[in-house]
Amino acid sequence: MISEYTYEKALECIYNDKNWLLYHFELYKQTLIWPDGLPPIGRSDLAKGTFREKFHSTYSGLLYEFEHKFDNYKKTLEILERIDDEYE
Repeated sequence: MISEYTYEKALECIYNDKNWLLYHFELYKQTLIWPDGLPPIGRSDLAKGTFREKFHSTYSGLLYEFEHKFDNYKKTLEILERIDDEYE
């Protein structure tokens, strides 16, 4: 299991763009249950108040600001563009 310190360090250097998301995607996957061929599911054992839970919720919130696709077989992420960019 990844240490709380790793999640804390990731949160310290957060910036609001897809590079941060892509860089920390492997860490994010550690907070998921991702059955082969199915979409990822947040783990039910993310204890409230932990850096792991905060990282998961922060990452998920930022991810949904972007149009993105998961490959549920390769377990990869493709980020296309920020959703609010469409309206500018």
